[in-house]
Amino acid sequence: MLNIGRLLSRITNTVSIIGGLAIALMMFHISFDVAGRYFFNTPIPGTITIVSYYYMSIAAFIPLAFAEQKDAHISVEVITERMPAWMRHHLERLAMLCSLVVFGLLAVRTFGEAQKKFEMGAS
Repeated sequence: MLNIGRLLSRITNTVSIIGGLAIALMMFHISFDVAGRYFFNTPIPGTITIVSYYYMSIAAFIPLAFAEQKDAHISVEVITERMPAWMRHHLERLAMLCSLVVFGLLAVRTFGEAQKKFEMGAS
């Protein structure tokens, strides 16, 4: 079990580095687009599409894995801090189960939608 944790930690760290590089690349892409638009009157074609579909997805979802690894999500423990330890433990497990179900359904639904778009030839 410890080996799986180390492997997931390495994967999360690697993906976080890739996410940081993607955000830096997004910054340069937008900067070059703005400079090209105002100084040379030739913006980079497709910048809005590339930024909104690719860079922003990476910027939104990659940090979630890193925050989960570091246990850095925002939490408010007004009620749960007054609960007994066994109840908090079960409540945490229930929350993880609910998250697993919701994210699983989300993955299945978006994969199905992606398959439909792929078959249509959408880009």
